[in-house]
Amino acid sequence: MSTRERTMTNGLGEHIHVVSSICEGGWRVQLSFM
Repeated sequence: MSTRERTMTNGLGEHIHVVSSICEGGWRVQLSFM
């Protein structure tokens, strides 16, 4: 695996982690309002 590919893969993993954290936070907010 080249350095560039590894960087892109890590960037994608970071992006997915951030998105899932935001989604999880959104669910917590919705549940607390229900």
